[in-house]
Amino acid sequence: MAKLIGSKIKHVVLDADGTLFKTENPYLYVAQALNVYEDVLVLINKYLSKDISYEELIEKETSLFSRTYKKMTGRHPHTGDLEKYLPVPKLFDDVKETIEELHRRQVHVYVISSGFYYLVEDLVALGIKLRDIHANKFLYNTHGEFEMIKIDVSGEKIDIMKSIFGNSLGDVAYVGDNAFDEKLCEFVLLSEGTVFFKTTGENLFKMKHSFANKNFHKTKTLSDILSF
Repeated sequence: MAKLIGSKIKHVVLDADGTLFKTENPYLYVAQALNVYEDVLVLINKYLSKDISYEELIEKETSLFSRTYKKMTGRHPHTGDLEKYLPVPKLFDDVKETIEELHRRQVHVYVISSGFYYLVEDLVALGIKLRDIHANKFLYNTHGEFEMIKIDVSGEKIDIMKSIFGNSLGDVAYVGDNAFDEKLCEFVLLSEGTVFFKTTGENLFKMKHSFANKNFHKTKTLSDILSF
């Protein structure tokens, strides 16, 4: 019997933080360094509860980071000042072999993350093409002053998925791991795609419900997707 990955599924879209990397929500690392962790946690939970939009979440985080950094240091953050608080990327042990096997099966691999683009070097080293990596970025003005977090990938990730695949996802699988992926999982399943949901005990933002759909599969590790 042919494996689902490589026969029916020709494209695999991966989340980054918590799915590929042993980190969760890089915004919280910046918040912790600036002593505004609880404030950002409140904002994130407001977003997950649909009290604010993703754009409002990022706008409020941007303002909070800028304001707090200036209060701590006496100056506006410049290039590298906030990035230095981001976690060191550490891949899960099975990621390299899983990506290699996906490529061996001629599966096109993408990464779509609402985290930050600083992970790009590690992803390219895995053989993932630069054009297939999508994440948000710190944006600076011509004087090197921090202006905003540029949203290339919204919290729901649906727009970027549509721009790549349209509304027909029969040969596409998405792999995610937390509550930020809930709307995307619903979209993928309604578009006849497949979802692999990685369940990890240490996840801070657990998805509140599962999906009663034959194309929704829970896994413990990334490499588990290869057995389908």
